[in-house]
Amino acid sequence: MTLLNEYKLSAINSTNLVLACHNESLREESMRKLNLSLKHYKEIMELLNDKGYYQIEPASLQEIEGVQKQVDATSLASVAGVLV
Repeated sequence: MTLLNEYKLSAINSTNLVLACHNESLREESMRKLNLSLKHYKEIMELLNDKGYYQIEPASLQEIEGVQKQVDATSLASVAGVLV
């Protein structure tokens, strides 16, 4: 699972760089690397699932809706904080 942790750390660092970056070229390159890290992470998770090392259970509709509400609430709170 060390490889997965490295991809998680890479995604966190890339996200922080994208959020803090004012140089558009650097920001776009950081977003490209972030998307690549996320893609690779997903591919690794699917491989581990296929091999039986890590079982992925589909979320129920209720779980998905709950997460969507949390994300929406967090987004609204962030925007409200910026506008205040």
